[in-house]
Amino acid sequence: FCANCWQMLEFIRQPLCQICSFPFELEIIDSQKICANCLTKKQYFDKTITIYRYNEIIGKAIGNFKYRDQTYLAKIFAQELLKIANSEIAHCDIICVVPIHYQKLQNRKFNQAILIAKHLNSDKIIYNLILKINNQKSQVKLTKKQRLKNLKKSFYKFL
Repeated sequence: FCANCWQMLEFIRQPLCQICSFPFELEIIDSQKICANCLTKKQYFDKTITIYRYNEIIGKAIGNFKYRDQTYLAKIFAQELLKIANSEIAHCDIICVVPIHYQKLQNRKFNQAILIAKHLNSDKIIYNLILKINNQKSQVKLTKKQRLKNLKKSFYKFL
């Protein structure tokens, strides 16, 4: 990132939801820092870790990484992830790499999640725990609700 773009990245900082990493606008006194969405809807994960709020700068970087073969960004994303999640990585049971459908893999030639995971240098990474069985349309321009619907019945887990 150039100096100007680096300044425009919006890093997610505390306070944030302990489950989904959604940032709170105000300091939360309650020790259970959980957002309303995670309180009211069952989540199928224990925790997510998010580095950036989505904006034009990070969106362009992600697009360059995934669609314009700027795979060197995997190392940068992994380094930033390690800065905030090193202790979680050390204490987690597994790190599951999210697969892409084999047709997308043929076109793209790499799975971006695998490239990032390889830079985490962890023996807890499982590359083949789940399989992407449906090749849904791209999620780039979908809302959160549309993305969730689009992903229904898309994966097969082996365990």
